[in-house]
Amino acid sequence: MSIFEQATHIEVEAEVRYWEDACVNGLIDEDGSRIFGREGDLWKVRIDLLDGIVQDWPAGETAEIHYKVCDQGVYWLTDDSGRRLAKWRSHYVPDDFLCHGTEGFGDYIIMNVVVGGGIEHYRTPRINPDQWEVLEIAAPPALTTHVMNDIETLGTGDDALITSIGAVKFNANGIISVFHQGIDPVNAQALGLKLDARTVFWWFDEERADARRALLSLPRHPLAVVLQRYREWYGDESLPTWGNGASFDNVLMRSAFRAAGHEMPWDFRFDRCYRTMKSLPGAPRMERSGVHHDALDDARSQALHLIDIAKHLGVPL
Repeated sequence: MSIFEQATHIEVEAEVRYWEDACVNGLIDEDGSRIFGREGDLWKVRIDLLDGIVQDWPAGETAEIHYKVCDQGVYWLTDDSGRRLAKWRSHYVPDDFLCHGTEGFGDYIIMNVVVGGGIEHYRTPRINPDQWEVLEIAAPPALTTHVMNDIETLGTGDDALITSIGAVKFNANGIISVFHQGIDPVNAQALGLKLDARTVFWWFDEERADARRALLSLPRHPLAVVLQRYREWYGDESLPTWGNGASFDNVLMRSAFRAAGHEMPWDFRFDRCYRTMKSLPGAPRMERSGVHHDALDDARSQALHLIDIAKHLGVPL
């Protein structure tokens, strides 16, 4: 998409010679105190290019404007966020954008603004790129890549036996890549990871039948093999790495890496707690997808939920 295709508004900063050349709600604005958008000697407004609506126009207000500006104005094309994309090459008024219903000949801003901020007789102007100077725009900052871990276990202690690891890489726009591997519990137990009967019987509950089937359908590999594959998927650079609880997923994975003789792929300073984020006031509810207690499905649901939380609360990811 070109710069000009991104343009949604014209931003106006025009030095008005005679403020009394406008009527607001039928009254002459003798000293310029009535008109919306006055800042000192300037009239500053943003107008939607498509439908001719003056942004933030006061409710219930009308105006008949016939301002003489001549070459004392500056005009920009902006995107919807207000980012300036291009500047009008002349200081004279861009008639096609700011004169509606009659000619202004580059000297006047002429428009009647009705209730709701619409401009009478508005016609969407055609942008001539030759008349605009494209501004140098800094590239948007690269989105940070995060990792969401989820593990299924046969215990709850720090050294619990892990039966599967699910993980996703994601950023503020969505899921980037996924990891899902089953672990041979006999091999993991031989390396010192522990199971407990309470957790084993928890898996026997009928309500977790789908989760059991999903877990048992995974091919099972030695713990060291799975962790090496995880390291290769994760990469060499530490990323913000989330677990569902400050004392569970990441802590148990650290114990597993230690038991298998592998180094953790992320520094502890990059540990993040998803449980804390979902408990914040105003956080939206999760819309879970897939099988609950399947490691990959849970990791994916948690990552998408975290993205939603960040958007709702205005927290950058």
